[in-house]
Amino acid sequence: MSSIQFFNNKYWREKQSNFSSQDIEHKFDKGWETWSPPFVEHAATEDDLEKFQAWANSLHDAGIDHLIVVGIGGSSLGAKSLQQYYAPFTDKLTFWEGPHPQLMQRIAYLAETKKTALLWVSKSGKTLESITNLALFRQFFPGVPEYFVTSKPDKVKEHGAKEENIFYIPDELTGRYSVISAAGLLPGYFLRANMNNFMEGYKEGLYKGDISNPISENGAKMTAIQLHQLFKGGYENIVFWIYARELLVWGEWLTQLWGESLGKKPEVTAFPTVVRGPEAQHSLFQYFMESQNKYLHSFIHTDSYGTHDAFVPDDMAGEFSNHSLWEILQAQMKSIEVALTEKERPVSEFLLPCIYTGVIKDPTETTRINRQYPNMKLLGEWMAYWMLTVTYLSYLYEVNPFNQPSVETGKKYCRDFLKSNDNAEAIEKNMDL
Repeated sequence: MSSIQFFNNKYWREKQSNFSSQDIEHKFDKGWETWSPPFVEHAATEDDLEKFQAWANSLHDAGIDHLIVVGIGGSSLGAKSLQQYYAPFTDKLTFWEGPHPQLMQRIAYLAETKKTALLWVSKSGKTLESITNLALFRQFFPGVPEYFVTSKPDKVKEHGAKEENIFYIPDELTGRYSVISAAGLLPGYFLRANMNNFMEGYKEGLYKGDISNPISENGAKMTAIQLHQLFKGGYENIVFWIYARELLVWGEWLTQLWGESLGKKPEVTAFPTVVRGPEAQHSLFQYFMESQNKYLHSFIHTDSYGTHDAFVPDDMAGEFSNHSLWEILQAQMKSIEVALTEKERPVSEFLLPCIYTGVIKDPTETTRINRQYPNMKLLGEWMAYWMLTVTYLSYLYEVNPFNQPSVETGKKYCRDFLKSNDNAEAIEKNMDL
């Protein structure tokens, strides 16, 4: 990608073997033909975006000041990535995922103190956690406006959804890609983020990584090849070190995208882990330095924090004085890269352009001061890049990146346990204890 710089150390490069571009292009073409990416054909249209924006405007006009999003996994991670990137400390949006009693107390507080709407997201319309939370919310807070996002509107209507309040996810678009549908875009519009720019960046990312672009001009293809060769050469894990805090939840989204797409064969030894920089330097770095050399390390940062940066005062003793927070974070990241390189660990680095670009007037601001907002176009391009990279990596392993056949197994056992009169007996029976 031209807007995102990619670097790698000598051990990342030296451990690559020679490969035939022609043979690999054939694998890519065959994979694309056999398992065509649904996220290319089934992203939200211009008409969809207008409808989503109108929905958000109607909530704002009605004085709704908080949106509770009920959903889990692919139904929430994309939208959560958008929220943390754009407005990490917002009091306008809450994600209610698992059926945790403590979180229920938080939801109750919000429903009592704010003018709230509920957005219920379930691709299948029968997600256990989401149905549980919906039932609880209705029990204690009836009458709150409810909206639904699903691929199965008939199923959702069984839960009392009204036709006019249902938004449709294309059935072909599995949950981990649903950020480019109503599931991700509706919460983004409610936050007043520029989701049109997000989708513009997403389309640019698809264009740059399209199957028609050869390996030499295609960053997603080249990254997939490098990763595949390293994993086939004996590496078993990849660690994403995230130094731009705005992208931490994006990392959670990436692990789902990666795990559900690639985890189909025993020979796929490519487990993803996300760690926080610099926090992980004080917790996991020792392990990565002295454990078996089975990990790839990929560092992710931005080249500037713009007007959001700050300098450490010069009255503080030590080497941190008179340095910006970006400079300190960058020095911390580079120090870990160098140390890992000296231990012959493969290291790569993605450096994104300044996350904060462009000054936009927030219509909700009561003052005349403008604020600088994150670049939503950059995030759209970044997410498209990884959708394509994981897709191409799946093609090299000859696995279908768009299904998740084993996920339903756990759901089935869970339903069986709950249907049983004696949960303990059912669990012991299924575990053969």
